[in-house]
Amino acid sequence: MIIDMNIDVVITYVDGDDPIWIKSKNKYDTTKETTLESASKWRFKSNNEALYCIKSINKFAPFFRKIYLVMSGPSQNPIWLNEVNKLHIPLVVIYHSQFYIDKSHLPVFNSTSIEANIHNIPGLSEYFVYFNDDCFLGDHVTKNDFISDDGKLLIQLDRPDSKRGKPSKNEIGYYSAWKNTNNMLDRIFQDTVPKSMFYKHLFTYVYKPDYRIGWERNVIKHVPQVQKKSTHKKLRTIFPEEFEENSRSRFRSIYIYNTSAGLAEYYELYTGNALQYNTSSLSILVNDYTYWNTIVFSAALYDTFKFINIQSTITVNGEDADTQLKEFLENTVNKMVS
Repeated sequence: MIIDMNIDVVITYVDGDDPIWIKSKNKYDTTKETTLESASKWRFKSNNEALYCIKSINKFAPFFRKIYLVMSGPSQNPIWLNEVNKLHIPLVVIYHSQFYIDKSHLPVFNSTSIEANIHNIPGLSEYFVYFNDDCFLGDHVTKNDFISDDGKLLIQLDRPDSKRGKPSKNEIGYYSAWKNTNNMLDRIFQDTVPKSMFYKHLFTYVYKPDYRIGWERNVIKHVPQVQKKSTHKKLRTIFPEEFEENSRSRFRSIYIYNTSAGLAEYYELYTGNALQYNTSSLSILVNDYTYWNTIVFSAALYDTFKFINIQSTITVNGEDADTQLKEFLENTVNKMVS
């Protein structure tokens, strides 16, 4: 069993109600290549999810060495920072300017840009687990929920519907990112693509047809995923132009790709350094249907899940669903992780 390996946690955090951050966001929200909903307010809304995320790690995964909380700058420091600083796992607040090599790319309001740079965090361990701030632990985990006995990364895959084709400004950035990610993976791992797919793929560079042949890679499950710092660095050297475009995309655009939710994981799988892994998890998409939200929230009460993801969807416009989410976090999740 793996017991001596240092593993850190990286959590990305944003407070969309910070007036200094809002002023900066509005100043730069002029990019023509941005994709649908890339600057929408819902994308940056915080209900203190990161607080419960950190508390869950402290309770259910005490083996982690450090927690790096990544944010844009001092104006983003949450009011609950002193509370989590008292927990036994050391917390390190890290600002974008401390790990972006090219400071001209800042400020950014795009998670894929941040994820393409997090391997530069000073002092980060070789193996680290990346959490979005809407991901929590709901039960005790060990290092062997992330790394196998023989040192291979354990990657959790979801449904087989990653996207292919030409990125478009008329789609959400997640789809454009997967299209670019699949393109990059196809180029370096040609043997993973069925021959009919590969020939068709080459053909698209000349004629760019809209092809759909019914074959997709699985998307990465939206749970904490283990990463290797050296792999991120290697991918940057393999795809220097793509990295530069992704890093400089202040908002989600047609140029982004998924470093920490696609590219790195499949690179590890295809090179034999990772295994597919599955364990108990619950994904909750909070939407305008408050009755359905209540039913899904109850699942967290009547069963135990190692990984829980709770996120709002684009459709959330009313206060009722938002109030539901806040109450669930403050009452149910807080009790679970305290």
